[in-house]
Amino acid sequence: MKKMILIVLIAIFSLSSFITSFALDQDQAMNFTFHAGSIGGTYFIMGAAFTDAFEEFIEGLNITVVPGGSFTNAVNVGTKGSRDMAICYMPTAEEAYEGKGEFAKVGYDEGFKNLRGLTNIGYGGVSHWVLRSNVVPEGIRTLGEFLENKPGIKVSVGSRGTGGEIAARMILGYYGVTYEDIKNWGGNVSFTDYSDALAAIKDGHLDGLWNSFPVYHPGITELASQRDIELLSVDEEVLEIMEKKHNRPPETVPAGAYPGVDYSWTSPIEKNMLIVHKDLEDDIAYEMTKIILENKERWERAFIGMKAFEPSVGWEITIPLHPGAEKAFRELGYIK
Repeated sequence: MKKMILIVLIAIFSLSSFITSFALDQDQAMNFTFHAGSIGGTYFIMGAAFTDAFEEFIEGLNITVVPGGSFTNAVNVGTKGSRDMAICYMPTAEEAYEGKGEFAKVGYDEGFKNLRGLTNIGYGGVSHWVLRSNVVPEGIRTLGEFLENKPGIKVSVGSRGTGGEIAARMILGYYGVTYEDIKNWGGNVSFTDYSDALAAIKDGHLDGLWNSFPVYHPGITELASQRDIELLSVDEEVLEIMEKKHNRPPETVPAGAYPGVDYSWTSPIEKNMLIVHKDLEDDIAYEMTKIILENKERWERAFIGMKAFEPSVGWEITIPLHPGAEKAFRELGYIK
């Protein structure tokens, strides 16, 4: 009888080990590259969190996290193959897949039809129009009112080609304003990394930073605690265009989200997703997706913005879902 109980316990242990850790055959050990964002930024933090879990639960997987940006991440996954994956804004992924927008402008007009999604990850980047208070005339609360004055300001729009920089350039375009216009007004537009830009604003070397960040971003929170800043709203007509033409709906940020900013403001938001190549093996895509869907609390510990992640609707993305990911969603009952 004792021998029979021991056999049953061993069988149960073996089964549970299989469920919690998917192992690749020894000759299948493989190296991946995860394209994230600026070092220390949210993309990089979440890229590290995801890859740590993938390596923990999928034996034989080795993943290197590298800096990137939403636009370049889509290009890298689309051109490099099945061992590359990335975080990307959902509208950017759609434009990459279809070969539209900025991708068409630089010669990718045929699109990357080999892109697939694992899941949307909930949190989004809101376009932040951050300016030192002393360069914003009293009473002005919208970007349109501010630009009417043709301000000669020194601003950074973040690294060139990132999703946030592209969104800033796009929004300015709907006001009929280019970077060159700002220079002609006596100002300057730089492509400084956001962490360096925030430091330059503190030191008075820059007047502002225009890029996309999750709300309650720690870098901007720190800036607002040390310097008086303003955050401008995007005007209603531009908000409508960004939602209808570019799948970037408006997000109203509540008063007090940042120290000293005692009013609400509204700007377009871009949700994020994980993208992979269509040739990624179904079983690996399945395991990765399942790990993400079943570990929400782990992601929240890495970044509070992941509270917005809703696994049940993670399959709602802007490009085709990878078959392995679809299997995970169906198995968990999220896709009927």
